[in-house]
Amino acid sequence: MAKTKKNEVDTVEEIDKDILVISEEVIRERTYIIRNQKVMLDFDLA
Repeated sequence: MAKTKKNEVDTVEEIDKDILVISEEVIRERTYIIRNQKVMLDFDLA
């Protein structure tokens, strides 16, 4: 189990290196209202 936790930590560290800053305008453009709920499609999040 300790090995699994180490791998998870390594993965998190790798993700932290690839942080992207996305403007508020882009987020608003990709946010849709469906049945009175704000949603984002997984395609837009990827």
